[in-house]
Amino acid sequence: MRIGNGVVGAAQLYESMQLLKTEFDNIILVNPLEQSEIGVTEYGLQDLNRCCTETCPLANDKVGCICKSCLSAKENRCRYIYDKTNAYLVIAKPIKMRYKEYALVMIMRLNPAFQFGGNTESEAIESITKLSSSLVLDPLTKIFNRQYLMENVQYMLEFCLKQNKPMCLACIDIDNFKRFNDTYGHEFGDKVLKSVADNMVKCTTSLEDAYNIRIGGDEFVIVGVNVDKQRFKAVMNKLCITVDNTKLPYGKEMVSIKISVGVSELLSDRLSSYKELYNKADGQLYKAKEAGKGCVR
Repeated sequence: MRIGNGVVGAAQLYESMQLLKTEFDNIILVNPLEQSEIGVTEYGLQDLNRCCTETCPLANDKVGCICKSCLSAKENRCRYIYDKTNAYLVIAKPIKMRYKEYALVMIMRLNPAFQFGGNTESEAIESITKLSSSLVLDPLTKIFNRQYLMENVQYMLEFCLKQNKPMCLACIDIDNFKRFNDTYGHEFGDKVLKSVADNMVKCTTSLEDAYNIRIGGDEFVIVGVNVDKQRFKAVMNKLCITVDNTKLPYGKEMVSIKISVGVSELLSDRLSSYKELYNKADGQLYKAKEAGKGCVR
């Protein structure tokens, strides 16, 4: 059986989902914008009148919503998860029906020890967790990586444009990072990267929907959804101060770190694509460097 990524009719999709039910434990259509579920009933496809997070085994997964990811990338997404009782394979596929975008979610319950070759339950849990998170998390800093950004940013942007909600982006660069590696060694340089990432996470906890991402090297990005530019810049200023106040020990020396930040916002800057959003923030980062570094522009 094959379901294409284009527009499908309700009858065709109903028939396909019925067949899939023989292979998977649960088959649903999810609209992540509305957080709603459509399921297969004896009367056809029907709204299940519940929030999709109520039944999704990935609801508390820190990696992020698999439905948003598949719709943003417009391609299938697959993830393993362990919820303290069972292991699951979750597959999400983008579908268009009735002029709306859905994720066709297929959930299969697995035997964790058998599936992953673990001798104990804890080994199976560790294998599943590593498999799921390694794809989108930066191994050094433990925040999201560039792949996660590329998979999800388009969906975030389209959501904000449709809902007329603000979306901010910060481009962050560690000032004079090369000197840390040259003067103190690459191991210390890694500590600097971890410290900045930790402070990013700490400072963005006040934002309801923020994503901390390491692009590569000493370049970071923070995406804030549904937060206005003034508040977002205030958090970025707090981040600059927090990073500056965090001294790292090297022998008897306490080493200071500074970052420069450039901020852009989708609506107030009249932007319409991620490329424009990033380029605007990158231009503001350059202005922060020109202004003496260690600041937000």
